[in-house]
This record gives sequence, structure tokens and C-alpha cells, in this order.
Amino acid sequence: MKSPIVFQSLEQELSPVLKYVHGHVLNAGCGVRDITDFLMSHGASSVEQCDLKTPIPNAIIANLTKVPRPAATYDSILCNAVLEHAEFPDKVMDELHRLLKPGGH
Repeated sequence: MKSPIVFQSLEQELSPVLKYVHGHVLNAGCGVRDITDFLMSHGASSVEQCDLKTPIPNAIIANLTKVPRPAATYDSILCNAVLEHAEFPDKVMDELHRLLKPGGH
């Protein structure tokens, strides 16, 4: 008999990085699940979602290589399980760095 495959919850997966969540947060590559309440309960004061396609209301619909926001907009950026799907992950990282405030995470 095969053992079932068990995945940890997203909340458990993010546990080690929650100490870096604060202020205005970008959930880069948000997918279909809005985790705003979870992030706000762990230090975020506001959250913006961004993805190429998502049903989340008011999300930024954009490629992560060109997010239509000014430089140094976010205190924290979460990009979980996304880069392995990006055609140009180095360009995504450059863009996220542009969007991050100095001293941000």
C-alpha cells in the first residue's frame, strides 16, 4: 500500500519567514489564494496581490518583470513557489529589488 502524499499548509510553509513580514507587503505571484488576512495577522499593515492572472479582486495583473508600481514601494515582498515558473527569474528578482524599500525584506 502506498503512503499518501502530504503537503504542509501554506501557513506552515511561510512560518520561517513571517518575522520579515511588516508594513506594506507585495504578494508577488499570488495565484488564486488571497492570504491578506494571514499576512496582516503577522505584521503586514497592507497587502497588494500581483500575478499574471488571478481571480483575487483588485490584484495587480502584471508580469513580475514589470510591476506597475514606483520604486521602493514595499516594506516586504513575498514570492513563494513562483521563480521556478518564471521565464526570466533573474529579471523578476531585479524587479522585486526595485520595488523593495531600502532595508526591506
